[in-house]
Amino acid sequence: MKRWKIGSTIVIILLLASASLLADESVFVTGIRIATRDPEVRITWRDAPSYDGTYRIYRHTAAIDRESFSDAVFAGTVEPGIEAFVDRPPTPGFYYYAVVAHDADDTPVTEFITFQNVSSQPVEITSTASLEQIAAEVTSITATPGTNAITINLVATRADREIVVYRSIQPFHGLEGLQEATRIATVTGARVEIRDDAIPGVPYYYAAFDAALVAAGSIAPVAGRNVLTESVEIPLPAAAARVAPQPTGPRDRPLPLLRITPSLSADARSLSTLPERRELDRVTLAAVRSLLASAPDLRQPDRSPEILEIDRISTNQGIDGAIHSIVTGPLANGRWDETAELLRNVREAAFDFETQARIAFYRGQALFFAGNTREAFFEFLTAEEALRERATPWIKATLSESAID
Repeated sequence: MKRWKIGSTIVIILLLASASLLADESVFVTGIRIATRDPEVRITWRDAPSYDGTYRIYRHTAAIDRESFSDAVFAGTVEPGIEAFVDRPPTPGFYYYAVVAHDADDTPVTEFITFQNVSSQPVEITSTASLEQIAAEVTSITATPGTNAITINLVATRADREIVVYRSIQPFHGLEGLQEATRIATVTGARVEIRDDAIPGVPYYYAAFDAALVAAGSIAPVAGRNVLTESVEIPLPAAAARVAPQPTGPRDRPLPLLRITPSLSADARSLSTLPERRELDRVTLAAVRSLLASAPDLRQPDRSPEILEIDRISTNQGIDGAIHSIVTGPLANGRWDETAELLRNVREAAFDFETQARIAFYRGQALFFAGNTREAFFEFLTAEEALRERATPWIKATLSESAID
């Protein structure tokens, strides 16, 4: 009897511990991901479904657990629904991060689960200099039209930085102008020459900026230095001469003759005549109804554009600002082709995995509503790894639409 009591006590203790752990797990975020671009670190996660409080972000030079948490540095607070935070460490080094909830007494919940609310590996920041300090400055841009192309020449202050070159049919006045522009090249070097096979007869403007400044939304157009104020174009007469059709001689053999001779009996009806409408007998009608009742319903509920919480917040910063303006503008207003094209351009400046997934998620929606289900399917597959819960229903809807079509 005494042995049974000891065993029961152990069972009760284990049950209480399990219940406590399950209660704590209800406030844990999941799917923490870390991406870096000097001097910033971007942390993303998925909120806890049954927790509506704020989240606190902590940084540490060592792995974060119960013992080391007291030495972690508080980096900031995030409201629920944002699911992202950008940190700028004060010095170069290796850093771990944790996203922590707190209880009713405002005490942090110091339970840490790798890959859920705490990073497993450190990320490295190699420089804390501002982008403006390390970016290349384009001091001269010229464009010269030729017979077949336009030649752009750039002069930059640094040879080791990536320079992004844009072409547009409108003058450049800021970051908004890049959303309508086409990215034609990414180059490095203090002096660079680029050939642009532009469309003849169309006037173009050109601009060039440090790639990191574009991503951060910190570009500063300066007329005559990094943007052209006068348009250039390939002359139409030269282009017309270049593409003039060449005369051809007679064929060495005639085109094949197709003989279509359907075999019809003398009293057969014309092929264009539809058969007469006939009522089905009761047995056939019952069989048809039985087949339809057991057939799967391929129809999907009507869908509307879906915008992630992080992109509902207005921002003018870099790619995040561009994505926000596209999804709350063209996408939300049903301009599908425009949305797909703008996101394709923005994708060229996206470097981290999470941003690429968001772009694919929205571009897939635009293509889906435009009727291009095949390309939409592959966009949603690209987004699925980072946005599985959001992308999976769209994949099913896309496959359903393809099956119906």
